[in-house]
Amino acid sequence: MIDLRIDGGRLVRPRGEPRVESIAIHEGRIVALGDYEQLRLLEAREVIDAGGLHVFAGVIDTHFHIGFSDPEREWDTEPRAAARGGVTTLLVYYRSLDLYDELLPAFIEQARRDSVVDFAIHLGILHDGHLERFREYVERFGLHSLKMYTTYKGGDMRQFGILGQDDGFIYDVLRAAEAVPDFTVNVHCENDELVERGRAHWVDRDLPPLALHSHIRPPIAEVEAIRRVSLLARAVGARLFVPHVSSAEAVAATNAERKAGTRIYVETCPHYLLAGELASAGPLAKVNPPVRTGEDAAALWDALAAGQIDAIGSDHAATMEASKREDILVSRPGFPGSALILPTLADGIARGRIKFSDYGRLQVNAAQLFALPGKGLIRTGFDADLALVDMTARRPVDADWASGISDFSPYAGIELTGWPVRTILRGRTIVLDGEVVDEPGRGRYLRWDG
Repeated sequence: MIDLRIDGGRLVRPRGEPRVESIAIHEGRIVALGDYEQLRLLEAREVIDAGGLHVFAGVIDTHFHIGFSDPEREWDTEPRAAARGGVTTLLVYYRSLDLYDELLPAFIEQARRDSVVDFAIHLGILHDGHLERFREYVERFGLHSLKMYTTYKGGDMRQFGILGQDDGFIYDVLRAAEAVPDFTVNVHCENDELVERGRAHWVDRDLPPLALHSHIRPPIAEVEAIRRVSLLARAVGARLFVPHVSSAEAVAATNAERKAGTRIYVETCPHYLLAGELASAGPLAKVNPPVRTGEDAAALWDALAAGQIDAIGSDHAATMEASKREDILVSRPGFPGSALILPTLADGIARGRIKFSDYGRLQVNAAQLFALPGKGLIRTGFDADLALVDMTARRPVDADWASGISDFSPYAGIELTGWPVRTILRGRTIVLDGEVVDEPGRGRYLRWDG
């Protein structure tokens, strides 16, 4: 007897159109796929009727933050919010200016205790003390990716364990990472000198808030840093991942670097794809790099459809509305958004901007880039991480539904088509009709061991 059979759903894969198949699941993994008439002979402890629904591979959110408001609670609240949106795996950035020898084990243990979804770690390598222990950290914690910054050199984000790096340090880290097979280096790409000049000299109070933020952190800052870091990565053969690409110009730069031979991979986020809809959110939608224009959003959708964007992350950060001041220059960056990845992409499918197969490709890419075996694909032998989606449902974003500990959402009121109704992690329902039905501690730490 198997544990679970799902009948009648249209399965979404990286190739082709969705088709109706049954899924047999046992001990957390998919053990068979096929026509109902074939699989109905497999007796199951539980049967889910997915008729009328599409079955997506669970979302791998490649860009997630913990600790921006309440570090003691967020491993409980934020994965639960993500799971409502069909997320089953989080790739969490962990950064500190202290050494990680004792900090990271405590962070992982807290996550194991509280998270309802699986998770892996992008580790911040921010100074020479970290670099000296890089190989030790990789082996001890089973890491497959790290994070650096070309901005924030002034220390304005120190309270969150963030500090920017100079080019020499970045070059040394790229060389160290290249020596680890298929290791991925994440770099936040914005030219710090342009950003600081913008903050000091380019403030135009006649611009709407988000347009002003984009004006003082312009696309050229993103483009220059992408080209500069790509040159360093190409020189040593390292694998470079550029998170939160926000603009048409940045996509063009990454395409050019790919043609030049850089091993470069690209992520964007829901807020950049919905830039036009977010324009009225003002400081609530402040983030770095900034939300740009509707024209940039259209270019990003086109790049998704063309296979030029490799992954989708949310840049989820549990901020509070009180930190989002009326003056965007002093408003705190970041907001919650992991739950909106799948609804945003489903809406793009409904509008004909991308295909179902594009969604499937994004999840496969994320699993391969960040060494998540058994994730990202509906296939025999893979983890049964699934999101059942009603592609006919159209409704506005509800802030309470879309957020964890945060008391707001910049997406509130935006109408999207395609909403998850059930999230399944390794064969077990963790969310049903928007309610988390599993206990904390279901999540598993996904170590990489080469």
